[in-house]
Amino acid sequence: MMREDVETGEIERRLRRWEKIRRVLYIVLLAGIIIPLVRPIGIPITIWEQTRIAYDIAEALPENSMVMFDFQMDVMGYPESRPAVRAWMRQTISNKHRIAIICSGTDGPILAEIELNSLIPEDWIYGEDYVHLGFLPGGEVGISSFIADIWGTVKRDYYGNPVEDLPIMKDLKNLDSIDLLFANRGVMWIHQASPIRKDTKIIVSHRYMVVTGDIAYQKAGLIDGFVDGVRMGSEYELLIGRPGIGVATMDAMSIACLIAFVGTLIANVQFYSEKYGIIDKIRGKKVK
Repeated sequence: MMREDVETGEIERRLRRWEKIRRVLYIVLLAGIIIPLVRPIGIPITIWEQTRIAYDIAEALPENSMVMFDFQMDVMGYPESRPAVRAWMRQTISNKHRIAIICSGTDGPILAEIELNSLIPEDWIYGEDYVHLGFLPGGEVGISSFIADIWGTVKRDYYGNPVEDLPIMKDLKNLDSIDLLFANRGVMWIHQASPIRKDTKIIVSHRYMVVTGDIAYQKAGLIDGFVDGVRMGSEYELLIGRPGIGVATMDAMSIACLIAFVGTLIANVQFYSEKYGIIDKIRGKKVK
């Protein structure tokens, strides 16, 4: 047998072996993501001071406060914002505040409806304890009009009911009627509401890559707090004592990163061992 044939056969053997290893790694990686999502492990998470600041602001509200949620998020980015939104709503419900929902994003009404259906207690009365005002068009112009005159901007709720027929709306007339605003992707609210607010507290939520911008907004006094990304959302879940999708997602991400690190380490060890003939030396074979 010629030397070239031997080398070609050796290369093909190694490629087949690495193909098997690659498949095993993908299976392990898939299991490492799915299992924590189904049964969270509870990997310890350090709670950042900024998450606690946002939590304390919401926790300090007197009972029966008016809490406004803006669902501006889109379906694509919602998985990253959902842990914070659900934790906010659970805290608001637990503390017996009233909930008003407005949606400055087109995907918002449906996403808000999903969360309302899964979180609102059965004994809560629509129109008294909570209201869904639906889509608010116009971007910043719409928000500017809304905070100046809610009744004049939104004539009917998401279900077609006139706002004047809903008891909760008697206490919801303008920005000053809102005790706390939770705004997802809240830049438009920062532009329009922050400069003119009096006692309204504003907490925003963005993707985690925007956290440095939110720190700047907070230092400038334009917002009171922020809960960005899955990481801060999971921390908020722990603060309210209700670990959920955020904690499960962090478990899955941590396990996936660990598997990727170990896989990369093993691959590099194998590569350099073959390159410099370390394995053959250990076995006592002659290295060319």
